[in-house]
Amino acid sequence: MTGSKFVEAEGFARYWQDKESKGILVPEAVLKAVQAEAKAKAQDMTAQAATKESAPQPKHGGPPLPKIRVHTDWDISDALAYAQKLLQGVAAPVLVPAKFSKDLLTAIVLISAYETPNDGMGAVFFYMDDPAWDSTKQMLLSIRHSKGFNQKAAAIWMRKFQAERLNAVLEGSEQELTKMVQAAKRHWSTALSMALANPQKTVGRKKPRPEPAPARVVQVFGPDNTEKAAETLREMSSEKRTAGARILEQARAGDGCRTLPDAREASKNLEAKKLHFENLQQPIERLQTDLVLAQAMPAQEFRIAPILLLGEPGIGKTYLAGQLAQALGVPSEKISAGGAQGAFQLSGSHSTWTSAKPGAVVTLLAQSASASPVLVVDEVDKIHEDKHAFLPVLLDLLDAGTAQRFRDEYFEMEFDASRIVVVLTANSIDKVPPPLLSRVEVFNVPAPEPAQRLRIMQKIMADLSEKTGHAIAFAPEAAERLADRMDVDLRQLERMVRAAFAMALQAEGRQGFM
Repeated sequence: MTGSKFVEAEGFARYWQDKESKGILVPEAVLKAVQAEAKAKAQDMTAQAATKESAPQPKHGGPPLPKIRVHTDWDISDALAYAQKLLQGVAAPVLVPAKFSKDLLTAIVLISAYETPNDGMGAVFFYMDDPAWDSTKQMLLSIRHSKGFNQKAAAIWMRKFQAERLNAVLEGSEQELTKMVQAAKRHWSTALSMALANPQKTVGRKKPRPEPAPARVVQVFGPDNTEKAAETLREMSSEKRTAGARILEQARAGDGCRTLPDAREASKNLEAKKLHFENLQQPIERLQTDLVLAQAMPAQEFRIAPILLLGEPGIGKTYLAGQLAQALGVPSEKISAGGAQGAFQLSGSHSTWTSAKPGAVVTLLAQSASASPVLVVDEVDKIHEDKHAFLPVLLDLLDAGTAQRFRDEYFEMEFDASRIVVVLTANSIDKVPPPLLSRVEVFNVPAPEPAQRLRIMQKIMADLSEKTGHAIAFAPEAAERLADRMDVDLRQLERMVRAAFAMALQAEGRQGFM
């Protein structure tokens, strides 16, 4: 618009507003300032447009995804907390179990946080309806292999979700799966609508509060060892391979890592047991001591010393082991040493054997999300010495040093079984092998007194009433007389209580038809 031929006076230039005008004289300094401002504004608009184009835009809309601390062991905790908060107080449709709906939401929220972090909650719903899926079953199967579960804590959670809920759901037909998933979506949609309608219910956005530390994790199955075991498995015949394929797949879950129990919580749970089982107070207190020490030590040093419960049959020895597993929140397995046919019951049988299969130890750890399940070895005073000796393998399991390299013969694989909680029982100490006694702490368990027996009877009746929906109770005098029968051990006592309950149910049923 300006040029040397249009200069009318020194320091001025002619400026045209359009083609028809003769222009106006403008000081060159002012004109340069106006041009510089226009240029800067144009550059700014160009930069904004470029930013807008490059910024990822939400594709599916809806409320924002919750804040998930991705690439940390907190990611699964954040996703789980969001799902629990969102669905709290919102009834699930009949077609979908509430727990499955919550866990499925947890899983897909976590996947979305990794795959579409800038998207809204619409991405969660789109994940299930994505036309790329051939079927609902394919969509559910894909969850197991998502990068959202690469962190150890998340991988362990996924392992538990599969074992407790997902695998059972996947056994349904495609039609059943579709109905269940659609019901879950309605559950979530209802919860989101309620949350948006009630701003005071700020899901996942309220002031953060102190959270429990992430679960402590240890390596049980080394990746190199499981890979070698897979090679061993591939060399077996198809018949023999069947026995171990599923176990090995479970062992490899979570990169072979497992969680440790919350020792403080377990100790509190055991404290409550002491009030009801006076005859088991000493072993319970010993276990509590180990739990306190284990919690204070690094994860790699977590150990619960093996114990031997000594006493007459039917006084609650095996029951204590079950209570311990319940207090720790871990699974348990029982092996009868008296009926054991050999070491292979613990350490598996080699693939050269006709009926080759994995042992109880590797199976228990593979199927558990915990590094410390409870293994009960019953009647160790009846261990038989034979060519397939059970005792040497049991001794290896009781020693922390050798248990760290416990070997399963079926897989030809070593793994860390040193954190398994081992509880032995025996009726008489005279026949317990001396090498075994040197590795355990022995507790004499007396028979329960009548007051404790009465509480046990009442607990059995209460459990049966809850499970059957029939409120049946002993007449007080009859219950006290039976509790005083010290010649009746606890096993017999439970059978008698269950029989009495069944008779009362029959009588109740006859009256209903009269």
